[in-house]
Amino acid sequence: MEDNDDFPFSFGNVSDDEESDGIFCQPKVEAQPTASTPVKAAQEPYYPQIDQDGWFHNSAKSVQETMLQEKTGATKIKMRADHYYMLGQFKEAYDLAHEYCRIIALNEINLIDRGNGGIARPDEGHTTSPSNGGDVLKVTDSKEMQEMIIRCAIKLGRMSEAADLADGLVALEPGTVFLKAKVYSAVGRFDDAAHILVDYQKTRSSNYAVWRSLGETILTSIQDTVTTPPSPFTPDSDSVTFVKATTALLALLRARHLMRCSLWSSVSYAQQRYDREMSILCKNIASLEHRCDIVRPYIATADIDDLSMQAQFESKIITPLRKILESWNDSIASSLTTSTTTETTATTQKILLPEVVDFVVSAWDPQVISSSTTPNQC
Repeated sequence: MEDNDDFPFSFGNVSDDEESDGIFCQPKVEAQPTASTPVKAAQEPYYPQIDQDGWFHNSAKSVQETMLQEKTGATKIKMRADHYYMLGQFKEAYDLAHEYCRIIALNEINLIDRGNGGIARPDEGHTTSPSNGGDVLKVTDSKEMQEMIIRCAIKLGRMSEAADLADGLVALEPGTVFLKAKVYSAVGRFDDAAHILVDYQKTRSSNYAVWRSLGETILTSIQDTVTTPPSPFTPDSDSVTFVKATTALLALLRARHLMRCSLWSSVSYAQQRYDREMSILCKNIASLEHRCDIVRPYIATADIDDLSMQAQFESKIITPLRKILESWNDSIASSLTTSTTTETTATTQKILLPEVVDFVVSAWDPQVISSSTTPNQC
């Protein structure tokens, strides 16, 4: 048998001879790259549109043509509507936003005729495929422009239309929540406004602005219904107004407490707004405390003051509210087994939604009536 001293493995296409230049194989010779100068096509100078004052107005096309044929068409229409709104031209902003939403809605159901700029109808035989590569509308979200329509409708005095449009908005962001609450309050739908604020507050319980809006919404409903001279509210004299006044007071106290606990006042540029909103809160709280027969003792000791206030709130507000809630629940439960539900439902809706009152009462904490007025001190 002939001896074979070759290395038993092969690496690459070279010999396995030990005297090769590499360890197992010959080193690779890398090809030297050759420099090539790319050929640049002749291009026109680029001028950013943002450098042109009012660039979003420079178009002779219709709204639909701008949105379909231009890459930044949808952005142009949005900025144009925002600009009109800032200038106080609410009718122009309303029309633009309305047309924007109409095109988005038609595009979602493939009724946009991209060939002649009209509206495609199935019975007319129009094709719904883009006529060219540029006529493709990629924007599908019209929520911002829906909110713009609502804001313009409020400015134009079209409150019923604004409320109908607000019903279709999905409240997932604070701005949308506050807008819907504002619209509902403006048309007298205070229960709906309070309900949407409470629903949002269940997920963001530390947001002072929601508590403040809730209290102000309920307070506005009192001012719209109470025409008699100011006098203390009691459960026996006026249970409807008592529930509203005490619920509004508890919500505003919670808002003030959250403001004091925050670091907001430590920011210099926010101090002016903080002082302004705190002043309004304290004014409304003092007014409601007087109407609810809450008397602050003239004692220098803060601890004694807090204990006295806590006792008054427990006896004059919290306990009566809990009893009223129990009676509501009993009335609602009994109405489910009888046929006379109209009167009970109307009474409950007139007072306030039970879940709103229950949420505010359940969040009661004696800390919110602390006499401390020092920011960041709870």
